[in-house]
Amino acid sequence: MAVSRVFRWTAGLLVLVPSVAVQGQITTQKISPLPTTTQTLMVAPKCTATSKYHITGFYVLPRQTANPVAGQGVEIYLNFTNDCNIAMNIPWRIDRSGQTIASGVAANVPAGQQTEAKFIWPATAGTHNFAGYVDPSNTLGDTGPDRSGRTIRWQTAYTVYAIPQWTDWANTAKTGAQNGIRAAIAQATVKGSITGAYGKIQRGNVDGGIGYIMGPVYTAMGTAPDAIKLAFVNSLKDAWNNWATNFEMTNVGLLSWPTFAVYPNVSAPWTLAAAPTVQVKFGGSTGDGSFGAASLAALIKSRVPAFEAGYPGADAAINSVAQFVSDKFSAWKGGGGSVCSIQGSGTVPSMAGAPPVPGPVMNGSIMAKLCGDF
Repeated sequence: MAVSRVFRWTAGLLVLVPSVAVQGQITTQKISPLPTTTQTLMVAPKCTATSKYHITGFYVLPRQTANPVAGQGVEIYLNFTNDCNIAMNIPWRIDRSGQTIASGVAANVPAGQQTEAKFIWPATAGTHNFAGYVDPSNTLGDTGPDRSGRTIRWQTAYTVYAIPQWTDWANTAKTGAQNGIRAAIAQATVKGSITGAYGKIQRGNVDGGIGYIMGPVYTAMGTAPDAIKLAFVNSLKDAWNNWATNFEMTNVGLLSWPTFAVYPNVSAPWTLAAAPTVQVKFGGSTGDGSFGAASLAALIKSRVPAFEAGYPGADAAINSVAQFVSDKFSAWKGGGGSVCSIQGSGTVPSMAGAPPVPGPVMNGSIMAKLCGDF
């Protein structure tokens, strides 16, 4: 008996059925149908609330009052609650000054329960603004009122301090102070008056120079915080201004000014004095004390922010800068500095008479410069 095989498809399965050939005919065995399986499609429950979540807290540690420093691990916490009637996976995000620094999904947060996202940020110096978001792209379809009020929180103006480098700051401040006051001296203009053959630098007439202190100090102090630079800049400017605006000097080189002894015109043009240089030490200023070490140090300290001022080494560093500047000023004022390039111009009263008679310059003005290395 010949046996053949017939292949049939039943319910997606290949069934092998043996067949028997009888006298040229093919008979096929009857096959019972395969059992049928019934499956039920399960539909996940949906949140019926329009307001699906809300932020309950957003804060940064350490607090600002603890004066965080660069390199410190700053912990940022975002707390939020699932307001739905079912467990949900809730996305979140934390930004720093507009840039995303952390994001994720809080998985399977139970209905009505609060959860917390935490990120540790390696702090960098500067002032930072943080923002915390829940489901920032609204992937869960929140349609409740005041969505932004429920899903965004801010922590603004969080300042991280650079670790004070007082030794470096002091060294660069000395260089900046020396260069800055040199520039102030070079740019200052001295003004005064002539009475007869006598010249006088009048109080308050050392002009200019003050604006030239800032640039050299800022440049020399490099990456020091601006608040530290300004403490030195403004203190040096005040000391210079107090000295310069109160400086005066008499007999500034005009006593033997032959050109002005007898001048044949109603006015004498600007003319270089016979003794065009007089040392600063022959003058004086009620502002001399501004460059005293103790006074200058106290002024700088009053302007240094509290955190940096309280850091170890701050007091000694500031004192060293003030002493350096005071010593330089004393050396300049005591002999190295001078009122130079003295020139004058004024009227000859005798030439106004009838007949005009050549005579001395009796009234006039003085212009000069400050000189000498600082």
